[in-house]
Amino acid sequence: MEKIPRWSCWCYPTAAADRIGGISRLYTLLFALDDTAVHEWGTYGDFMRTLDGTGHDAGPYSTAYKDVWSDLTGAMSSGLRDRHARTQQRWAEALAMENAIRATGYPAHPDVCFPLRRISTGGETIMVPIEHGLGIDLTGVMAQDTDLAGMWRIAGTHVVLVNDLFSMRKEMISGDGMNLLLSLMHHHDLTAQAAVDVLLQRLRNADDEYTRVCRLLRTRYRDHPQGGAMHRYLEGVGHMMAGNVAWHYESRRYHGPGHTWNGHPPTGLVLHPDRTEFEYEQE
Repeated sequence: MEKIPRWSCWCYPTAAADRIGGISRLYTLLFALDDTAVHEWGTYGDFMRTLDGTGHDAGPYSTAYKDVWSDLTGAMSSGLRDRHARTQQRWAEALAMENAIRATGYPAHPDVCFPLRRISTGGETIMVPIEHGLGIDLTGVMAQDTDLAGMWRIAGTHVVLVNDLFSMRKEMISGDGMNLLLSLMHHHDLTAQAAVDVLLQRLRNADDEYTRVCRLLRTRYRDHPQGGAMHRYLEGVGHMMAGNVAWHYESRRYHGPGHTWNGHPPTGLVLHPDRTEFEYEQE
């Protein structure tokens, strides 16, 4: 029996049992590659050449990527496979652009940081596996419906805001300035709390926009042949957004090796050099 990492369990809870493994293996590798991309540009450059077809790197990341990509996409419809390949390419390009910005030594302006981070944190590429995991393909409908096609921007906004909120401690300690909070603090002269307040308002806006678009699409496709698939997809997007929040609450990647989460949303975070302390309302 394969052990599935918790991020995949949280974000794709309704994926079929015979599909969650392939999804999980790819995104577990991408987590590792994301960290490597920040510190080992040569390794990442080799991977990029493999991804865009201009090279045939035999390094461990490229070899593993080819294997897990083939395993996952071999079970996809051609429409999903093509869309996923395009999102993977944009994800890799966004990581390359982030590294170019890091090399300047200056934090990116929020107007640059936000759309770039929305893609580099996986906010676009993690969407296609929702359909694959559910055994549906909305490629044809998506090509005709801009509201549906734009759902990734809403979910991706939610994903990056949650990521940059909870990863701030790790990125401050590592000296990595690619974080929207740090960008807001530097370019708008905000305190940490003021920058957090900006992100939290954007999160509320993303939640509201997700609710609005879901209502619109459910009404629009109520009697459509793909109506059932649409309902399951929109529900899957909601599961992914909520699961990503839960994973960030419990993540030792961001909060330190001894971190535990009691299952309740904290009301405040205290950042220490070695850990994040969660604060809760007193009962």
